[in-house]
Amino acid sequence: MSEEHNPFISVEDLPPLDITKEVQPIQDFLQRFTAFELVPESGKVVVLDVNLSVISALRILKSNRITSVPLWNSERNEYAGMFTVSDFNTILVLFCEECKTREALEKKMSSTILQQWQQTKKQIYDKEKSKSGELVRDPMSLYLTHVEATLYHSCRTLFDHKIHRAPIFEPVSNTILHIVTHARILRFLVWMQDCLLMNRTLRDLDLGIYENIACVKTNENVIQALQRMHERRISALPMIDSEDKVVGVFSMSDIRYLSISKIFTDLNTPVEEYIRRVQAQQNHLSSETIPRPIPQRNIDDSKNQSSTITPNSSQISQNWTIITSSSSSITSTIPSQQEPNTNSQLQQQDISSIQSSSHSAPLIVVKNTRNTLTLYYCRRDDKIKEVLAQLARRNIHRLVVVDDQMHVSGIVSVSDILRLFILKQSKR
Repeated sequence: MSEEHNPFISVEDLPPLDITKEVQPIQDFLQRFTAFELVPESGKVVVLDVNLSVISALRILKSNRITSVPLWNSERNEYAGMFTVSDFNTILVLFCEECKTREALEKKMSSTILQQWQQTKKQIYDKEKSKSGELVRDPMSLYLTHVEATLYHSCRTLFDHKIHRAPIFEPVSNTILHIVTHARILRFLVWMQDCLLMNRTLRDLDLGIYENIACVKTNENVIQALQRMHERRISALPMIDSEDKVVGVFSMSDIRYLSISKIFTDLNTPVEEYIRRVQAQQNHLSSETIPRPIPQRNIDDSKNQSSTITPNSSQISQNWTIITSSSSSITSTIPSQQEPNTNSQLQQQDISSIQSSSHSAPLIVVKNTRNTLTLYYCRRDDKIKEVLAQLARRNIHRLVVVDDQMHVSGIVSVSDILRLFILKQSKR
């Protein structure tokens, strides 16, 4: 096979871009693995009863270090949707508009149950649908991906329904095994670092968002940041100082760390101070359990052979917790986080070695020692494999794209990268 037609070459002088051809090995790769292979060897799935209060849901998200949970309607004996940090963001914005005091806000959050919020969310979406005339996703629907579906099909499920996560479902036992997200799928693609497309730069592929970037000043309050994300329908804001230089990122997942007893105070705290506290808490937490490592084999071998793994009853974990309003103690019903297994630790080392072996600019992590803020960033001329390795290694969902003066040029997220890989139709 000649160099210019080899999809796995890694050279400095790349051939002209042929995107439909270069995505093919990545799509083939995702077709060869199933959603079951995203399920950690050790872990749990938390499911919330719809009769739980909103404030209890926040406690559970925070204590389990998760950003979403499936909901269960015990009266109908069926799943009833998802509750996510995006929901909680909308709740805080709407409730703060209605409640002007700390007591009123706490009472509202304690008295509102998840089922009521689901109905309110449905009304909000119906109004948006009638105004825009566009097809709006039904917030009451729960989109599932089958445990034996390919990773490619799982990706299509996320993008086709405009969602960021979908439960991995085993129909025989009516069990949710795990939650598939863009980030978890993208972690698999670090093994494709020698693919031609991975050696393209963000600039080559025009990857990321570079216009009308919403930011938040370090002295603005948390509630102002939440309102801006709600209005723009985005999940993160670069934090900029008085010189418009980026110093950090405020993301929707950070609201999990709001103090339950001081939520009104936290919402009126400057984002710089709040993120400093969040990062201090994160430094004391262990990293998230990561998927089992992909079988070690030559990616270019046996392309026509099936490599899917079919789960059996002995492989499916039954560590499945439904938390209801009748639980005597929210925290006692939640199992403690298990330590990652040896294979997962090995994969983390592999990801680290992939990142360190790439020829990326070394300065993509900045610690602002004065404010103890950590910033992960990249530049438009960085290669896709370098960006991907950082996202996987740091277990983050986006990087801020900066210029030479550390001003915000844009943002590139795991969704941007995966959308390119999945939605570009290859020539088959």
